[in-house]
Amino acid sequence: MRTWQDGRIRSVEAIAKTRHPDRNQPILVEGTQSQGHGPLRWHWSVDIMSKTNRLREEVRSFLEQTGSANTVEIFDHLNERFRWGATMNQVGNILAKDTRFDKIGHVRGQFRGSTYTVCVWGLRSLEAHAPI
Repeated sequence: MRTWQDGRIRSVEAIAKTRHPDRNQPILVEGTQSQGHGPLRWHWSVDIMSKTNRLREEVRSFLEQTGSANTVEIFDHLNERFRWGATMNQVGNILAKDTRFDKIGHVRGQFRGSTYTVCVWGLRSLEAHAPI
């Protein structure tokens, strides 16, 4: 049983919010599961890389091959390339927040049966990407 520094016993909620020093190991929380199968186990993600790292690398290689592409083309490529695909929100965040990609301009055209204005993206030049 875990206690606070002053000796008081921690509640189940307080224990559940505590991170284990070794994040690979589950934290055992006193109490029973709703099914009554022993102690509760809490796991936290151990990923050092971002969750979208494979998508980011695929976007980079796609833009290296094509030179530039609009958001819809990148979205379609990712969803053809990976079984789990990507959402348009993920693609937009990857393109906007990754410093390797630059917005080149906009293009207006027919996408998915309607007319939209979408951004055109390319790889940032090495001079702009280099630290000062």
